[in-house]
Amino acid sequence: MELKAYLKILVRRWWAIVVGLVIAVSAAAIFTFRQEPLYQSKATYVIRPRSSLVADKDFASALDIVSRRSEINTTFAEVSSSRAIRDTAVTTLGLMPAQKEGLTANAVVLSGTNVLTITAEGPNPTIVRDFANAVGQATVSYVSGLYDIFELQPLDSAVIPTQPVSPKVFFNLVISAILGLMLGGGLALLIEYIQSPYSEPDSFNIIDRDTGAYNRPYFMLRTSQEINRARRNDYPLTMVLIKVDLEGENLSARQRRETMRVFKVLAEKTIREDDILACLNGNTFAILFPYMQNAKAAKLAESLKENFGSVARDVLPSGDHFRLQMFSGTSTFKGDQTVGDNLLDSAVRSLESSIANSTSTAAA
Repeated sequence: MELKAYLKILVRRWWAIVVGLVIAVSAAAIFTFRQEPLYQSKATYVIRPRSSLVADKDFASALDIVSRRSEINTTFAEVSSSRAIRDTAVTTLGLMPAQKEGLTANAVVLSGTNVLTITAEGPNPTIVRDFANAVGQATVSYVSGLYDIFELQPLDSAVIPTQPVSPKVFFNLVISAILGLMLGGGLALLIEYIQSPYSEPDSFNIIDRDTGAYNRPYFMLRTSQEINRARRNDYPLTMVLIKVDLEGENLSARQRRETMRVFKVLAEKTIREDDILACLNGNTFAILFPYMQNAKAAKLAESLKENFGSVARDVLPSGDHFRLQMFSGTSTFKGDQTVGDNLLDSAVRSLESSIANSTSTAAA
């Protein structure tokens, strides 16, 4: 399906897109606004050598050690993020159980620096600020007894956040709108697919469903092509029509179809690979024989009718009374014939003549 066809469907089913958009945005809005806002505040500290214990000439060397030894920085960060430090901060602030619910803190050392960042997050902006500063102070007190040479020096204290970091209302609504448009578009295409009747493209619908042979439109196309080829190369082209007349009181439609399928299989085994077999209607088959004269094609048709007559007795249920008659007609196109000759009409007349002669013989 081309892009224009898709666009036409989306325009025609615009209401499905609106429904998808409304559902997605409404669901995202309900989910977003029911979430409790979370605030975030940060306090920063510098990891540095103790100036009181390190001589001036050794201070630069000690500072270089802090910068190069990731173990020291990692230790300070892990201490700040520990449960013991958080519990100490909670105790210092005197927080009630409801106030510390949802309150978290973690610490990282910024890459390539000696700066430790302590980030606190929670539903109350004032408590978040106080908690970040309290965690920082508890860390400073703890590490003061951990290292004699290194210490934490406050850089920036945490402040009260003015905007929550979660939920991100605008971001959630934009993403939900995009998803809603996709959902609506998919819904529109699905509705179009369900409501549109299925029809096979003519270019691929070349098989007769009941017999499995080629159908009439495809056979006529191939006949036209073979006539043009025969005219250019000056070779004979013969068409044979075979009518399988099967009568019986107890024969069902399914048994008739199976019998015709057996004829199709037997015919394919009898004809050559380049010959073309088709079913023109329920019980009339057509065979196109390139490079074959009328007499040889007629003889081959008689042989096929005889063979099928014996096979049909094994296919049809035993004990059923049925009557099987087969008639054939032939017509040959030659390269020197005029354009006005109609191969199929000539074969039909030959078949009708064969049926009429058979009827007259039976009456006599």
